[in-house]
Amino acid sequence: MEKRLSTSQGSFLIRPYKAEDRAKFKKLWSTCFNKEMPTEEFQWKYEKNPEGFIMVLCFNEDGHPVVAYGCLLYRVHRNGQTTIWWQTVDIMSHPKYRGLISGRQGLFVETAKWFDEYAKTIGSKPQFGFPGERSYRLGSLLLNFIKADPEPGYLELPVKSHLLNRFKRKNIHFTEVDHFDQRVDQLWQSLSKDYSFAVVRDLAYLNWRFDQRPAVQYQKYYLHRPNSRDTEGYAVFRIISNKEVVLVDLLVSPQEKTIREVVHSMTALPFLKNKTLKLWLSSRNKLFSSLKKTGFQSFNEPWKWQPCFKLANDQPPQIPFFYTLGDADLY
Repeated sequence: MEKRLSTSQGSFLIRPYKAEDRAKFKKLWSTCFNKEMPTEEFQWKYEKNPEGFIMVLCFNEDGHPVVAYGCLLYRVHRNGQTTIWWQTVDIMSHPKYRGLISGRQGLFVETAKWFDEYAKTIGSKPQFGFPGERSYRLGSLLLNFIKADPEPGYLELPVKSHLLNRFKRKNIHFTEVDHFDQRVDQLWQSLSKDYSFAVVRDLAYLNWRFDQRPAVQYQKYYLHRPNSRDTEGYAVFRIISNKEVVLVDLLVSPQEKTIREVVHSMTALPFLKNKTLKLWLSSRNKLFSSLKKTGFQSFNEPWKWQPCFKLANDQPPQIPFFYTLGDADLY
């Protein structure tokens, strides 16, 4: 299955990605984002994704891709049921071809719409994503993107040295781990009721997302009560600089009492001393409100990402979508 387009600058071919396209895709990615994607990163992100990926490319007459539209496959938990959703990632267009028109539409829109036609032949799924402002505007105008509920929230907590001894008794302990294990499967089973619409956070997902990612170091912790083997939650941090740490993902009971205990113990982690802890997550849920009540301050979201859906019936889900930086592909 493929499609040919005729333009003032020659003909173009749209077709599904093939394994031999990897090097050319990486070159396009480098041109669009002004940095290199190591082969190991591509292999991890796409080829080792436990649920797989789908991608289409638009090629010029020289056989080089100039547009890419791709999705990673995720298992999503929604009202007690688990189904496959697609997350749009690395949707891009070569700078030299962004103004090129085929008929009444640009190459990117032609490619994105052909992706939809191709997807129908393999069983299309609902999509979610976190595009920037410009990409979202284009998607909402021409590709049926709709805003996800809720809007993202952005929180910061300056961890000053005086906080380290402020709470001597720790009701939640943080135990660092090199990799996740079967405990997260039990944890997800017990907590999924509190996150009724979210990417499934089980061992298969966490192992791929945080344990296997190359060239990125995460600080991973299990949360538990003193003298208890029961896992209360997990937290994943990424140190950005000597002043900044990002809490990439957090799964724990969202009740205010528990979150207060978690934050009190978290501030004693040595690598957080005198740094600002930052979070980006969905804003309409119990976890977000509990974090705000325990010292985190809310600020304008700095990255200008717009969580969105692309659904066959264009009707947004009736329950809020829970997401964190762990669900995006940049951290």
